[in-house]
Amino acid sequence: MRGESVHRLAAAATLVTVAGLYFDGWWHGTFGRHSFWILPHQVIYGGVGLTASVLLFRWVLDRQAARAVASGYRVLGVAVGLTVLAAPFDDLWHRTFGVEPPTSVLSFWSPPHLTGLLSAIVGGLGVLSTMVQEGGSRRFPWAMIVQTVGVIGFATFALIPFEPTSLYQVGGVAGPIPIVLVLVGLRVMAVAVVRRAGTATALALILTPLVVFLSRAPRPDTHFVPPLQFAGILALAAFSAAAVLDLMFLRNPQGAEDGNTLGRWGVAYTTVFTLFFYPAANTVLRSGWSTPEIATMIAAAILSGYGAGWVAWWAARLLAGGRGSVAGTTAGAATEKRPHAVY
Repeated sequence: MRGESVHRLAAAATLVTVAGLYFDGWWHGTFGRHSFWILPHQVIYGGVGLTASVLLFRWVLDRQAARAVASGYRVLGVAVGLTVLAAPFDDLWHRTFGVEPPTSVLSFWSPPHLTGLLSAIVGGLGVLSTMVQEGGSRRFPWAMIVQTVGVIGFATFALIPFEPTSLYQVGGVAGPIPIVLVLVGLRVMAVAVVRRAGTATALALILTPLVVFLSRAPRPDTHFVPPLQFAGILALAAFSAAAVLDLMFLRNPQGAEDGNTLGRWGVAYTTVFTLFFYPAANTVLRSGWSTPEIATMIAAAILSGYGAGWVAWWAARLLAGGRGSVAGTTAGAATEKRPHAVY
């Protein structure tokens, strides 16, 4: 039970950190950056501090059991160290180069920001891998879902400049491709490793309010604040796509072990989401894309959905330790002699 508590605490710490990150995005859009010690930074590093406490807890438990600290938590330890170092790095960066304008892609992709984001993503996946290998889908599925929310949240910030409806529009009409490969891939991966009905919907329940909150910050180039109608568009797209993904899992749970099946699930999720989201969001957010450009974005996203399924297959295998199926890892973690299917 104490081991399960560590995983649950790790997921809670991740949720605090990622909530602080979305709070930070809203704060910078609304008030700018007048000091490093603004409230959202305190929330973020409060979450990092909680994560460090969880690491200490896990180290004590593993030491008492006379075993090496789980590899996923060792990865998290390195990630926490890099995240802590990113704070003075960020302060030094701004002292040296000034505060980049919010209209600059460096507001997301400055070296200290990328250091923190990529460290958080890798560290979060490290903990998730330990959860998977220690029977997470049977024992603590909600901790796995919350941990995945954190990874998706960090990855979303790293990918925002690619979003065609955002200010930056890096990649143009091809911008949805990396977004789908990573963010849809992570959602399909979660369904494959958690193996519980409603996993995709649970992810949407936690993530959608965070994105809606972030969207309420004024757009830095025009100070335009998206109307509440955008929240409805986002919720419709997110929950409809999640429901389709959950339904496909319910109809064929064994398909979570097959890359081709996961590819089809990725296409289904992406098709529903983009058809609901891009045409309406383009109008509401005043993004300025023409109808042929929107159609091209939708086509690029849908075609990338199959690749996202294969990303999910590869990531799920990696989380399971590369030894076999996630089903074998989570459902039979205590049965070492059980044969594993190829995943």
